[in-house]
Amino acid sequence: MSTLIKTSSARDDWRWRSRATNSFPVPFSPRIKTLASVLATFWIYVFVDDQFDSLYRAEERLGQLFGYFTALAIVIGCLGLFGLTSFTAEQRPKEIGIRKVFGASVWGIIMLLVREFTKWVFLAVVIAWPIGYFVMKTWLQNFHYRISLGFDTFMLAALLALIIAVITVSYQSIRAALANPADSLKYE
Repeated sequence: MSTLIKTSSARDDWRWRSRATNSFPVPFSPRIKTLASVLATFWIYVFVDDQFDSLYRAEERLGQLFGYFTALAIVIGCLGLFGLTSFTAEQRPKEIGIRKVFGASVWGIIMLLVREFTKWVFLAVVIAWPIGYFVMKTWLQNFHYRISLGFDTFMLAALLALIIAVITVSYQSIRAALANPADSLKYE
């Protein structure tokens, strides 16, 4: 172990010198240990990054948990919407067949079924916006640095919900629209 010593010479210029030592001088070693133990009782040090990490570790776990449950809710919702679309298409094969016989386009039949379900999505969005705003505002008040909740966040969520619903409903709608109308009307 080397000790760095600042010395001056006759010319008044300061120089740094290094001196090799094995340990502190014997009389100073117990005093330094005593001073260090006294300071340790009064002076508690914490690294800032550790302090921030401990503050937001629970929020990070909560975010992951919400992410998993959100994905699960979206999958369950899509399965329910898919089943409801299948049920509706199976209940109305004659109506769809008659519309096709009278000249309805495939796009028109798809839009007929999609429009029916988008009404429910818009109703769900209108119900969810105030609840989501209240919950987010309450949750964000717990942070030192706050952000404002903009309308664009809720519009993006509504657009995403609408896109997921349209994709889910479109598969069954296309299948029902492309079915041969003769198959659904042959028993009439």
